[in-house]
Amino acid sequence: MFCVIQKAFNGPGNRQYTVGELVDASEWRLSDKLVEGRYMRPATEREVASAEEVDVPDVPVRKTAKGKKR
Repeated sequence: MFCVIQKAFNGPGNRQYTVGELVDASEWRLSDKLVEGRYMRPATEREVASAEEVDVPDVPVRKTAKGKKR
């Protein structure tokens, strides 16, 4: 399912998705919830047909700091 981003958010791979971006969310676990929350909407056939493919650099996944044990 191709979708258009409506609100900026951090998505899979800790990548920042921006408003107006067309994404293939077919393999995203929470794509239905993102549509429900209006973070994205299904793309029209015209939007998909006119889209240009853009290389997105790989963003390294941030490691979380280990907390102290109490």
